[in-house]
Amino acid sequence: MTQKDIDDFLLDINEALPDLHLTRQDVHYAYTGLYPLIVRKIEEDKYQGTGEYQLVDHEVTDGAPGLVTALGAKFTTARNVAEKTVDLAAKKFTEQKKPSCTISTPLLEGTIADLPAFVEEKQEQYKSLLSGEEVEHLIRYHGAEIDRVMALAADQPELLQPLSPDLASLAVDVLYAVQEEMAMSLDDVFFRRTGAGTIGQPDETALEQAASIMLPNLVGLRSKRRRKRTRSLPVMSMREVVENDQAGGRAEGNRAAYCTHTVFC
Repeated sequence: MTQKDIDDFLLDINEALPDLHLTRQDVHYAYTGLYPLIVRKIEEDKYQGTGEYQLVDHEVTDGAPGLVTALGAKFTTARNVAEKTVDLAAKKFTEQKKPSCTISTPLLEGTIADLPAFVEEKQEQYKSLLSGEEVEHLIRYHGAEIDRVMALAADQPELLQPLSPDLASLAVDVLYAVQEEMAMSLDDVFFRRTGAGTIGQPDETALEQAASIMLPNLVGLRSKRRRKRTRSLPVMSMREVVENDQAGGRAEGNRAAYCTHTVFC
């Protein structure tokens, strides 16, 4: 994303909503992403995204039976694209396959019939431990699994504290991410599990606390797998945290392990 992109975006907003009078001083951060374009010629300063996806049957296009490629799936359309992809692949088997039922099957965390009532119920249940806003945060990220998250803090009430005063994410979010959601690095926790790193760079307090929670759990998982004589668990960018912690340099390791994927303005 360039400075011109930001200025152009502000111009578009101010033209549509002139009473806002937005300026660069109102921009706290900016980030961009990449996705495939179904065009043959890239034109500068022109938005060419269509949001369309491609589903390629390589048996038809390349004479390669059994190979299917899905391109351009977005978060909002991924389930539909996945259904079409799996259905296409299933047709290539001689055995009759059941059609996809994901359109009517709720996610595990989404089995909540009445969300406002569920929030009210959990706020009452955990009112002695968390504020109403903190309960809403846990439901927003974990849905119907909130009780499993809270169970992790049953004997460790300190896990119910925020990672830092400026973040809504709690320490228990980090532990749950490692134990239940396969988070392997600080990047995973802050960008892909909690989203705490997508609205500004987390402060040193949050990074150090998250690393201190992750470290013993990742090392424990790695040791367990070694005892089973399997390949050791890859720690990815947390490797620096492990090595520096063993050498007495935890803070430096945390900084080395944190990778910013967002452009802040």
